[in-house]
Amino acid sequence: MPKREIKISKICGFCFGVQRAVELTSKALGNKSKTSKRSVWSLGEIIHNPQVIKKLKKRGLNVTKSLNVINPGDILIIRSHGENIAKTEEAKKKKLKIIDTTCPLVKNVQQIAAALKDKDFTIVIAGDKKHPEVVALRSFAGRNTKVISNLSETKKLKLKKKKIALIAQTTQSLSDYKKMATSIAGLEYKQLHIFNTICEATVIRQKLAVEITRKVDIMFVIGGAQSANTQRLAQICSATGTPTKKIEDASQIKKQWLAGKNKIGITSGTSTPGWIVEKVVKSIKIIGGNINAHNQ
Repeated sequence: MPKREIKISKICGFCFGVQRAVELTSKALGNKSKTSKRSVWSLGEIIHNPQVIKKLKKRGLNVTKSLNVINPGDILIIRSHGENIAKTEEAKKKKLKIIDTTCPLVKNVQQIAAALKDKDFTIVIAGDKKHPEVVALRSFAGRNTKVISNLSETKKLKLKKKKIALIAQTTQSLSDYKKMATSIAGLEYKQLHIFNTICEATVIRQKLAVEITRKVDIMFVIGGAQSANTQRLAQICSATGTPTKKIEDASQIKKQWLAGKNKIGITSGTSTPGWIVEKVVKSIKIIGGNINAHNQ
């Protein structure tokens, strides 16, 4: 009988930016319970992981879409994806205490976009139009901004200005971004600046995931349903031809998925905590019988 094993990506769990956002939020909630009666709020979820958000809500975090429900003097958490400039200014005018957990890498892209805007560039953002990171980034990039999510949309671009700059959502697929960049570079402009603003840790995570996927019979990608980087990981793994299952937690694993599978791979999105990964591994061991698990 073939030896059964679980190959776990050596890069799983929170990325630096997400870890920082959760720690800053936890600190704010801790200080609130000890020294202040001010409520702690976030405009949208600070990260895209429902289990983590549930735990933070139990500790007192309030999640809303509107500043109207927040009282002056309360604490506002700017989520890891960043926030629209206008909303941040509104929060300041309302005298809210702002704790900015925007990922430093995301903030860097915002600064690049703002500088390009000042130089009158038309900015093309490669990313998901409705993702909060892109929504916030557009406020820094200004009106002369286009958002593309794939190569076909790149080919349909109609850009009137001669000064063009291409930047990316930090969790984009590097290979997809290169294709979009090549397509845009094939056009004629007075100036064309292409910036690789994809998070290096995201690229490494994607690379390791693909390497594991090619060695296993089935791949599990763990992460929140709204997590863009988790969705991208699943797409990249699935493209190898290996059966790929995207799940939020261990409860979603189906026994029939493991039937006849001797080599099982696991990776996670950047907003998935380590304890969820551990529970998935434990569940697979219980369902699949005697399986050795190791990092790769």
